[in-house]
Amino acid sequence: MLMMLIFLINFMCFNSHSNSQTLLIVNILQSSPLNRSLNISSIGEMTSLHHVARDVFLEMERNDPELTAFLVAEMHDDCSNKSHQQRIEKLLKRQIEHYLKAGEQSQQIDMEPSDVAAEASKIRSEMQQALRVEVTARISLFIEGNIEGSKMCAEPLENRVSATDSKMNELYHLILRRTTCTFIDLHYLTVMEAKTVMTLYLQLISPLPLDCHPNVTIVTGRGLHSKDGIPKLQPAIKSFLGQHRIRYEECLGSFRI
Repeated sequence: MLMMLIFLINFMCFNSHSNSQTLLIVNILQSSPLNRSLNISSIGEMTSLHHVARDVFLEMERNDPELTAFLVAEMHDDCSNKSHQQRIEKLLKRQIEHYLKAGEQSQQIDMEPSDVAAEASKIRSEMQQALRVEVTARISLFIEGNIEGSKMCAEPLENRVSATDSKMNELYHLILRRTTCTFIDLHYLTVMEAKTVMTLYLQLISPLPLDCHPNVTIVTGRGLHSKDGIPKLQPAIKSFLGQHRIRYEECLGSFRI
C-alpha cells in the first residue's frame, strides 16, 4: 500500500486538470461519498484549496477508495474551506488596506483590460499549481507521520504554504489595484473571493468620514467572458447587498451604493 501511495503522490505532483476535466470532476463528486466527507455545500462557495484538494482526493479515490476515505476523514481540517478562507481574508484585507491608504495615487498608472485579464489568468494558474503542490505536501507529511517505517522526505510544508500565499498575494495585488474609498473593481475574482472582498471593504471604509465615500461604485462586469455568457458576479453581489440591506442603484455591470 505504501508503494501505491508513493506512486500516487508522484503522479499528483505532475498531473493537472483542464477546465473541462474539472467540470467533469464536479459532476462526479455530486454523487461521491467524498462529497459528504469534504463537507461541500456549494461548489461556488469552495475556496481554491478546497477545489484542488477535491481533485487530488478524487484521483486517489479511483485507485484506492478505502485509503482515500481514510485520508479525507483524517485530513479534513487541513483541507477545509474554513482554514483556507482565513488565509484568503488576511491577504485580501492587506491589499485593500494598502490601496485605501494609497488613495488616488494608485490610479496614476494602469494596464489595458486585456493585459490585466491575461496576467490575472496566468497568475491564477500558477496559484492553482502551487496549491496542488501544497496539498500533496500535506498528504505526504500526514503519511510520513502516521505510517510506521515511512522514509518519505517531504519539503517543509511552510515553504509550500508560503509559495501559495505569495501567488495569491500577487493575484490580489493586481486585481484590487484600482481600489479607493469610492470605487472597487471585482473583475477576475471568484464569487467567494468577491463576497469576501465586499465584506472587508465595507468594514474598512465604514469608519472613514462620510464625505470620503458619499457614494461607492462596485464594478462586477456584465459576465461577457463568463462560461456560457452567464454572469456570476453581478447576481452574487446583488444578493449580497440585499442580504445586508444595503440600498443600491443597479447599473450595467456595476452597482452604486
